[in-house]
Amino acid sequence: MRSSCVPSSCGHAQSLRERATATVCWPVAAAVVGACWAPTRLAPAPEAAASSATYAATSTTAGVTVDARARAWDGSPSDLRASVTPLLVSITNRGTAPLRVRYRELGLFADGGRRYLAIPPYALGVDDAPIAPAAYSAVSFAVAPYLSYLYPTLPAASGEWTADPLYYVDVHTQGMTAHHLPTPDMLRRALPEGVLAPGGTITGFVYFQRVEDGTARVEMRQFLIDAGTGVQFGVVTIPFRASGGVGPRTR
Repeated sequence: MRSSCVPSSCGHAQSLRERATATVCWPVAAAVVGACWAPTRLAPAPEAAASSATYAATSTTAGVTVDARARAWDGSPSDLRASVTPLLVSITNRGTAPLRVRYRELGLFADGGRRYLAIPPYALGVDDAPIAPAAYSAVSFAVAPYLSYLYPTLPAASGEWTADPLYYVDVHTQGMTAHHLPTPDMLRRALPEGVLAPGGTITGFVYFQRVEDGTARVEMRQFLIDAGTGVQFGVVTIPFRASGGVGPRTR
């Protein structure tokens, strides 16, 4: 039975670091890709509620609507799916609580409990140039304070905010740096962390660990956390079927 709460908040769950190490095999980017091999491709599962865009699906819980679109990446690098699984995600908050948006509260879950983490594209402490303009507009969204130097046109969220070292060191290093990523285009299009107020909308790409070859199905989950209280009030789920990722591949 799948968990309905974010792993770090479940009483008997492993720590996120242990969970990531135990259940996720880090993909290694191919230096030479066999002619018959292609990265795993996602498409909404038959039971998913279709959205208006191609390869997109939508779901709503507690007034929060999440739209997720597969096969939407058309930027640089063109072969991004060989290293990560990008999804274009739009979150609209029609509820009454401010929604916390953090990478640790997003994930792709496969059968058997395997979780593919959302990879932060930023390396904190690196003197990156401000991301201006970002590729997608934001409404009633305040960026996490530790990212405010990258988004000078967005207000900074108030309250207690600290960057998660697992995500901004371990996950970033293994998911981005090891693949010579991110590119400027990836940063410009990324979904930032922050707080989405009631009535607000935020859109951007989430870069998940690459879905393993041979996977038949994954479910994207957005755990809904009240930014004011830290209490979870729901989870949005969107199922995807997976195909490809088979055939010879050498490196």
